[in-house]
Amino acid sequence: MYNKVLFYVVLRWQAEDDKVNEYEVWHGLADLYSRLSQWKDVEVCLGKARELKKYSPELLQTEGMMLEARGELQAALCSYVCGHLMEPSYVPGIILVAALLSKRESEASKPVARSILTDALRLEPTNRKAWYYLGIVHRDDGRTADAADCFQAASMLDESDPIESFTSIY
Repeated sequence: MYNKVLFYVVLRWQAEDDKVNEYEVWHGLADLYSRLSQWKDVEVCLGKARELKKYSPELLQTEGMMLEARGELQAALCSYVCGHLMEPSYVPGIILVAALLSKRESEASKPVARSILTDALRLEPTNRKAWYYLGIVHRDDGRTADAADCFQAASMLDESDPIESFTSIY
């Protein structure tokens, strides 16, 4: 009896592991298609990934990027914020919220974007995109020296960025 239960647990664990891998494939394809601006393909891949894993900040981030490219900025912001609420320490999502806020015309959104980017840099000080968008916010505020420092940090980090992410290599 014990062997049958153990066998069942191992099979279920393997099945769940396969689902995670299948999810990663669908999400990876959605991410790739989003970089190529193939939004219909992104939508299909997001649907397939969501069938396997309903709640994921990565999925919401990719969905937000698709919505932003379509000009649905409010929906994109909602998607980014939902992803941030799911996992508050997910830095790529934090940066997308701040980047979208920094593009708004409202003067009230600039300090919020600056604060969000500062928080992102506390979590991940070597994130080049956070430094870049913080430079944009400083530039828009007229703080040219601070902007130049941020752009320089982003540039230096970009030069040292690996071609392939270390997290994707295992």
